[in-house]
Amino acid sequence: MNAIMAYFLNVLLVIIEVFALYQLGCTFFQKRYRGWRMLLLTAALAAVHVGVLLISGGNLLIKLPLFILVDMLWFRIVFRTHLLKCLVVSVLFSSIMMLGDTGLSFGMALLLGQLPQDYMQNPYAYYAFCIIVKIIELLVIELLKMWQQRRSSLLSVGWRQWVRVLIIPAAATVTSLTMLQVYSQAQDAAPNILLCTIILVAADMLSISLLNYIDRQDQVLRDYAILRRTMKLEQDSVNAWMNAYARERKQTHEHRNQLELIRGMVRQGADSGELVQYISGLLQADADGTVSVKTGRTVVDVIVNQKNEIAKAKGIRFYVNLDDLRSFALPDDALAVVLSNLLDNAIEASEQIEDPSGRVIRLNMHMKEGVSFLYIENKTAHPVKIVDNWVATTKHDAAQHGYGLKNIKTIMERYSADYILDYQDSTQTFCFSVQIPPIDE
Repeated sequence: MNAIMAYFLNVLLVIIEVFALYQLGCTFFQKRYRGWRMLLLTAALAAVHVGVLLISGGNLLIKLPLFILVDMLWFRIVFRTHLLKCLVVSVLFSSIMMLGDTGLSFGMALLLGQLPQDYMQNPYAYYAFCIIVKIIELLVIELLKMWQQRRSSLLSVGWRQWVRVLIIPAAATVTSLTMLQVYSQAQDAAPNILLCTIILVAADMLSISLLNYIDRQDQVLRDYAILRRTMKLEQDSVNAWMNAYARERKQTHEHRNQLELIRGMVRQGADSGELVQYISGLLQADADGTVSVKTGRTVVDVIVNQKNEIAKAKGIRFYVNLDDLRSFALPDDALAVVLSNLLDNAIEASEQIEDPSGRVIRLNMHMKEGVSFLYIENKTAHPVKIVDNWVATTKHDAAQHGYGLKNIKTIMERYSADYILDYQDSTQTFCFSVQIPPIDE
């Protein structure tokens, strides 16, 4: 192997490491730049890494601190994060690389019944061995990325997504290890094995980049769906307030006319019995037309009355059974988030049901011995899958119950509430019930 080819392979190893560093950064941070700017900054990082290798001359005590410093500054430039977090992730990356370069080297050699020195005798085998180690390190970082996504994502990460993301890195790892086994039996095949490992790592990096692009497009679609839903909810709220305002103006106008009529009756000397009968009729008419909820808890009254207006406009029957809620355990801000999101999801799910008779929402809120209870149920147009007491969102039920549930879950955990999600397939009914203990002052 000539010097030019060895230099090219060393640069290739640096490019693989920089690619892995970029993937690790995307796992924890939000990018500042995209497109060609990010490409130029990543290429600049690769060039700096090559320079660090030349300056350090392979001295670990010089190389490692320089790598950590350079990576930390690069993270700070290209991602939206704090310097301390950049330092932590830079140290994490260097640790993964060091453990991979040493631990994986010995582990793979022992697994194949060889010693690491056996591969160093042949430069083709040595670089193939190094590239295979990088392929495994890429797999480790992808696993870390999936784990982080599972922790932070609203949508559940199922086994299909795990397979989609990890199938190429896992296949590349297995294939490359198989080729090393071939080398132990036919050492003359080292140049061909090196070529195959280069193709494998290129395909691995390309597949990861392609999946990242697909994920970004999916995120754009999800953001657009959330925006449309938010605009729809806002429009529904505006319509509800407009209807309430129009009804209030109409009632005010009617009350004025009625007062004018009563004044006229008084001026004409109507007897008291006639006046009482007329006024009693007016009071009865107002009582019959009033559906206002009054629980003693203003935030509940406002939200329930508003959502009731929206439900009526969509042909949804809304039944409520509410106690005096002045002592309901949740504070107003948390209660507003929980109640608004639950009712918004219920209204949206009910709206999608074609049969008007199935559009029913039931809300119960009670107090018993200081413990607060909330129960809501609604029918759905599509089945809802409950996994580990939470909605495993799909394309159908993401729009029905996915958005906002994460905030509800956070609040439930903050106030040590016991909650249960249930879906009855026979009646296509989704239920959410929660029991909240008294809050310690």
